[in-house]
Amino acid sequence: MTGKILAFAGSSRRGSLTRKLLDVTIGACRARGAEITDIDLRGYDLPIYDGDLELAHGLPAGALPLRAAFRRHDALLIGVTEYNGGVTPRL
Repeated sequence: MTGKILAFAGSSRRGSLTRKLLDVTIGACRARGAEITDIDLRGYDLPIYDGDLELAHGLPAGALPLRAAFRRHDALLIGVTEYNGGVTPRL
């Protein structure tokens, strides 16, 4: 039995190298029988993390469908872009 994999890139720029590499990886995984759901984080209304707001108001509404997608999958495949020595703000 194969698990379900949720894939997304940290870069939102069209034509980014990270996105291209992730697409190649997704294709290779699918060729080996993996079940992959490829999402674009731009489709979720995600604010920059603010723990005080989350404590006062709970998870942002846009984060709820993303959390549900995480729960429906067994693993994550994340294209991580280096951004000023760290990960992108989107991640």
